[in-house]
Amino acid sequence: MSLHTSLHFLIAEFLIFLYLWGKEKNILDNKNSLKNYCKNISYLRKKYELSIEEMAFIMGVSTRAIKRIEAGELPKRSNAKEVIRLALIFQYKSEELFQKDLQEKENENMTCNQTSNRAKETSSQ
Repeated sequence: MSLHTSLHFLIAEFLIFLYLWGKEKNILDNKNSLKNYCKNISYLRKKYELSIEEMAFIMGVSTRAIKRIEAGELPKRSNAKEVIRLALIFQYKSEELFQKDLQEKENENMTCNQTSNRAKETSSQ
């Protein structure tokens, strides 16, 4: 990675951190946000069939931290870098990892798509 790319990445990280901080100053005190974050890490790991070791590598944390997160405990020291890595790699907005239950959201989208497809099939017959 070039120095130029690294600098852009650091600036992007900082801006996302500021955005999250301004939007949800007490995000770490919000129990629903923390539950969603923990659920979403577990969901993404299973969806993409990643081992605990692979997810730990992606996030830059220990396997023990992943196990704790999946058990519903947020590590004592969590940082914006972990959130940014997840958002970039799995192509979600950073705030979605806290604000939404991704599995529930994707199940709703799937149900809507199936209903839409059935309606199209019925109207074409």
